[in-house]
Amino acid sequence: MSDYLKRLSILVFILKSNAYTSEDLLKLLNEKNFTVSQRQLQRDLKSIEQAILTDQDQLKSYFLDSKKYFYIRTLSKPSHDFLGFNSSHTSHTRFYHQDLNFSKIELLESIETAIHQRRSLEVGFIQDDETGDNLFLDTTQLFVCPVQIIYHRSSYYVACFNIKTEKPEVFGIRQLTHVNLGRSSSDFETLKQVVDIELDKRFGVTKNIDDKCYDIEIEFTSALGRFIEDHHWHPSQKVRKVNGNYQLTMYCGINRELMGWLFQWMYNAKVINPPLLKTLYQKALKECESTAKGKIPFMYRNIFFN
Repeated sequence: MSDYLKRLSILVFILKSNAYTSEDLLKLLNEKNFTVSQRQLQRDLKSIEQAILTDQDQLKSYFLDSKKYFYIRTLSKPSHDFLGFNSSHTSHTRFYHQDLNFSKIELLESIETAIHQRRSLEVGFIQDDETGDNLFLDTTQLFVCPVQIIYHRSSYYVACFNIKTEKPEVFGIRQLTHVNLGRSSSDFETLKQVVDIELDKRFGVTKNIDDKCYDIEIEFTSALGRFIEDHHWHPSQKVRKVNGNYQLTMYCGINRELMGWLFQWMYNAKVINPPLLKTLYQKALKECESTAKGKIPFMYRNIFFN
C-alpha cells in the first residue's frame, strides 16, 4: 500500500473515532510520521469523501468556538457484533434485542449530532417510564444536553443533563419523540462530568431511590456464584468465595433495576446488606404476592417512589 493510501486509511480510522480540527489531524498524522500541509490535508479529506467512503458513511463538519471540526458518521444500522470471539458457528438469540426501525436510527443520529456539536436537544414529548427519570410518565417540552449514548441490555439510552431541573437523567430512545436540535452548550465537558459521576452511582441506567451510595452485599449459591463471577455488573464489583457460596460486593445506589436483577436469580440469591435493601426486597416480594392474589389493582406502579 502506498504512503498516500496509508495516510487516507489512518485519517478515516481517526475521524470515525472522534471529531478533530485540521490542526488536530495534522498533529496526529505527524505523530505517525506523515508530514503534510494544510492544503494537502484538505485534498485528502476531499478524496476520502469522494472515493473512499461507502454509501453508509458521511464526512461531516461543524463549528465550535470558531473552530471547524471534522468527523465521519456511520449511517448504517448500528452494529450488534459480538465482543471478542465470533465464528460462523455462533448465533444470536436476539433476547432483549431492541427493534430498531428507521425513526429510531434517525433519532440516534440526531443525538449523535448534538453530542458532536455540543448542542442541546428540545424534546417535545417523553412517554412511559423506563429508568425512573420520567416517573410521572408522559412529559412535554424538555430541554436536555445529551452527553452519551448508552447501549444497555441490547437497548439504546441517552444520558443527558436536564437544563431545567439541573440534574443528570437517562431516557430510553423509545421514549423520545418530536426531537429537535437546540442551542450550543459552552460547558459541555462540565455537564458530561456530572452525568458520568451519576452513571457510576447507578446499577445499570435506572434512577436511584436517593442520592446515596451503599455497600451492597449479595450472597449467591455456588453454581450461580460462578456465573456471577464470570460477568460484569458494576465497575465497583468484587466477588469472593465464602463457605462454599459466593459473595458479591458493590458500592452503588439502590434502584428498581437492582431489585429486578435480584429477582432474576429467584431463591439462589440472598440480600446481606444494607438493611434498607433487605427491607425493599421484602416489600417487593409482598407486592408481587398481593398482585398474584388480586388484592391490588393490576396497573403500572413504581413502589420505590410512591
